[in-house]
Amino acid sequence: MTDSKPNTVEWFNAVAAGSLGEVERMVNEYATSCDPQGETALMIAARGNNLELVKLLQAYETSRQNHDGETALMIGAKLDHDEVVECLAAAESNIKLPNGDTALHVAVKHRSMKSIGILLEFLTTEKNGDHNNALDCAAIAGDEELVDCILTSTKKYNKKLLEQAEHKAREHSHAKIASYLHAIAAKKVSPGSISSYEAPHIHITKLSAGCSSTKPTEEKLHVITSSTADIDSNKYEDELRILRNEINEKNKMLADKEKALEEMAREQSILSNQLSKAKEQNKDQSVVRPVRKIMGGDYGASNREDGGRAALANIKQNEPFDRDCEGNTPLMLAVEEKQFDRAKELLDEQGGLKNIYGTTALMIAASKGYLDFVQLLLEKEAGLQANSGTTALMKAAHNGHYEICKLLAPKEIGKTRRDGWTATMSAATNNHCDIIDLLTDEIGMQTVDGTTALHKAVVHNHLDAVKRLAGREHNFRLKNGSTAFYMVKKEKNPEMYEFLSRYK
Repeated sequence: MTDSKPNTVEWFNAVAAGSLGEVERMVNEYATSCDPQGETALMIAARGNNLELVKLLQAYETSRQNHDGETALMIGAKLDHDEVVECLAAAESNIKLPNGDTALHVAVKHRSMKSIGILLEFLTTEKNGDHNNALDCAAIAGDEELVDCILTSTKKYNKKLLEQAEHKAREHSHAKIASYLHAIAAKKVSPGSISSYEAPHIHITKLSAGCSSTKPTEEKLHVITSSTADIDSNKYEDELRILRNEINEKNKMLADKEKALEEMAREQSILSNQLSKAKEQNKDQSVVRPVRKIMGGDYGASNREDGGRAALANIKQNEPFDRDCEGNTPLMLAVEEKQFDRAKELLDEQGGLKNIYGTTALMIAASKGYLDFVQLLLEKEAGLQANSGTTALMKAAHNGHYEICKLLAPKEIGKTRRDGWTATMSAATNNHCDIIDLLTDEIGMQTVDGTTALHKAVVHNHLDAVKRLAGREHNFRLKNGSTAFYMVKKEKNPEMYEFLSRYK
């Protein structure tokens, strides 16, 4: 897992505040950073149910786990953020907690009904460390609604699995659920009818020992049935034990539900506090940051506590010009403000310099699509990489600036970020097919977690990009074993499913 990087305070504040623009600005530098709890920005976005941020960050941070072993998908499933779960399920559904729980087990244990329906498309009979699948867990909990939710959402539980769940329900004294599962396995009832289902009746009366029922003396339980068949005493003793324990088990289930609600309330409180704090900090920064200059002798006196002071001090070497609080040079600011003549004047002195994130003036121009500035800066800055490994070509490819990509490709094609990300992956993420065609030498490259450009095209539902990449990348797998075809949902994208099925 990636350790927390310096200067991440502003990054995590932007994520907590849901500031999409700020996150997009910093994503190439800070993606995969972790907070003190080991959580990535994607996990925080999933916790906050911010679908826009989740869609942006999934290209950078899927398949990671926090200190508790949770993924962003598990966090979304725990809180029943169904759109987040739907977005992340294909990429993270195979990851397990240390106790063997999958995201589906997490959803079941937190009664996340909407998420359960989604996750059952990817997970069904997988067992956790206690050798229980999702239906087993629902049966053990004695949760009738959960049992029906699972059984009506999938048909993958065969007779053997139903009987297994029945046995576990009976072991935990949930007589109605056990009887219901038995009836489904015997095809006497259909899933979805547990609320109206009535188990075979057992009538219990109190009779006196050796006396008529009208004169009870010593009470004992006696089973009366309407059947004339012989009574299986062992069976009815078991049923009586179940009935005696029913109230205790129901109380236990209610206590567990109350505990889960308390946990959700704590999560909500933490999130609310983080959001309020982030908004206040962003408000303060929005006033200071645009006008603040760090002058020649000010570095030791700076009050910044996020590590920016040290980074600025490292890049400041008796320069005859000022940088702002992020280390941006006057040349970078001239590019930002489209002051071409000013940039031309500063090029010889400041060309090739980087800010505290490793960003160059060329990267800024490439990202914004300023072709004339790219032509000006190309000779001095092409081939340079930011702290994360990001190149100007990646930025141009991400935003679809084809002419700029043509200029940069000869010097930057094949370069990767530290996690293995390529410019072609950036292009595939946003369906820029002309750029994919330009950068074919990068097709077949993978990130450290196995991601290819094809995986990104599939995740973002870009069929045109998929068609360009599938021929060479269809066999590549993520670390969890998923090919691109595995990540496509037939019901939601039948055309893409049909196209990729030919490579199955």
